[in-house]
Amino acid sequence: MKTPDEIKKGLECASNCSENLSGCKDCPYNGLDCCDLHPDAMTYIRQLERERDAAVETIKEEMGCRACAKYTFTENYVSTDCLDCINECNWEWRGVKEE
Repeated sequence: MKTPDEIKKGLECASNCSENLSGCKDCPYNGLDCCDLHPDAMTYIRQLERERDAAVETIKEEMGCRACAKYTFTENYVSTDCLDCINECNWEWRGVKEE
């Protein structure tokens, strides 16, 4: 398997293949390696998903309610989702903030 940077470069080049039939000269998958792009990309995506899932689990354990998408707590209000939550059964990662 190629490095993550090589995989990303290969995917960038592949998206331009329809416009540039000669391919990317800098493409790490140029030539016979071209058939390896899809399996490498899938392996890399699965690795990233495992890392994300482990990180989210750590966030859940360390931050609990404060990292939950459903967490709403003010002086006069607690959401129903929070009141009904037992052992973080309603916990949902709040996700990545938009840039």
